[in-house]
Amino acid sequence: MTDWESLYALVSDIHTILISLIYGTAFFCFCIPFVKQKKTAYAAGAAYFVTLAVLYYIPAMVFGNVVVYGLGALVGLLVLCVFEHKRILQKIFLCMTFFSVRWLVMAIGNCLYIWMNKMSMGMPGYYGNYALQFRMHVIMLAVDDLVDAALLFTAAWVVKKAYKYRDREIRKNEFMLLMLPSMSGLVGYAMLKFYDANYKADTGYAMSEISAQFNLMCLCYYAISLGTIIVMIVLYQSIQEKQEEARQKELLYAQIEGMKHHIGKVERLYMEIRGLRHDMGNHITTLEALYETGERAAAGAYMETLKQTLCASDNEIKSGNPVTDAILSERRHEALEKGIVFVCDFRYPDSEKVNAFDISVILNNALDNAIREVERSAGAHKEIRVHSYARNEIYLLEIENSFDGEGDIQAETDEGHGYGLSNIKRVSQKYCGDMTIERVDGMFKLSVMLVR
Repeated sequence: MTDWESLYALVSDIHTILISLIYGTAFFCFCIPFVKQKKTAYAAGAAYFVTLAVLYYIPAMVFGNVVVYGLGALVGLLVLCVFEHKRILQKIFLCMTFFSVRWLVMAIGNCLYIWMNKMSMGMPGYYGNYALQFRMHVIMLAVDDLVDAALLFTAAWVVKKAYKYRDREIRKNEFMLLMLPSMSGLVGYAMLKFYDANYKADTGYAMSEISAQFNLMCLCYYAISLGTIIVMIVLYQSIQEKQEEARQKELLYAQIEGMKHHIGKVERLYMEIRGLRHDMGNHITTLEALYETGERAAAGAYMETLKQTLCASDNEIKSGNPVTDAILSERRHEALEKGIVFVCDFRYPDSEKVNAFDISVILNNALDNAIREVERSAGAHKEIRVHSYARNEIYLLEIENSFDGEGDIQAETDEGHGYGLSNIKRVSQKYCGDMTIERVDGMFKLSVMLVR
């Protein structure tokens, strides 16, 4: 005689483990785009799965589903925070969103399960045929698992595609805005379940089981709530993208204004030099007259004044291009005023293909970041080095600055330098090159390669 109770218990155990595995894998898929290392996402997904499995096999304690899945999300969040300490609000948003999405996906699956159960009960010979009932039960659980998996992994894929700016922390007001659809979906889900449970307590039947219209309304609400969460993420990222474009335009405008300033400085310098050359004949006549009259002291003073004027008119750095001369000279003055040693061995690339504006974008952004970093550094040694190398068609520009940080290089560059570095990378790619960042002998080193 078949022990149907044992078979149902076995199927229930398999279903629980399988659905926990699906949820753990989906949690891993949600996390992986937002972490630096894949092992962090693996650990979070495994922790979520283990938490669900362990709580299921603790007979001495009775947990509600909300507690079980809430603890799973909380444990996953703790694992993410232990492995990676940055962007905590983003991690909280991620785990709470997954918690909400999981409930809505499960609710959608339950609605479909109720319909399938009604259809199966309408089959000829269903009542009294325990084998048929068991087979239909297994089929419905399998379909429920497939629906949950399909919806969860689709949601994870959409979030991954839509959420472009994953390296940025969410501000508090943005966090509250993003959480509204999830909280609304959960509250609505709880209200519908509460109504369904009270109706069953009064009549002995759940409303969702006897009313196809109510079940359809529930299904529509859950699907719309799930879609709203995704749409809010898409809209948020669209706003971020527009803000990014606006910031890029502002930065480009500032760079153009900086270029105008440097070009104006060069023009004034050349005007002064041309003026001095124009007056050189008069200066020579004056000196000759002073020497002829024996006024050597006056002639010496006049010559010293002339020498100082010529030195003041001359750039301190000769790079081979008047624009980069002005930029490097100005940055050198700025560094020296802040007590920073400035070492420059830069030569402008000897190529007609290279635009002075592009080189100025690299120098301005790189030196601006370097001076800012060295200025806030607590180390006693403060130094910036600028070097350039050329071999065949390859031109390499290196900017180094002293650095006393101990954190992750990528994290350090994300904090305040992202736009400048993205512009440098854009210029390098324009010339079929690339940009690298590394730490060498206590120096933060930015290398930019161009193909001339």
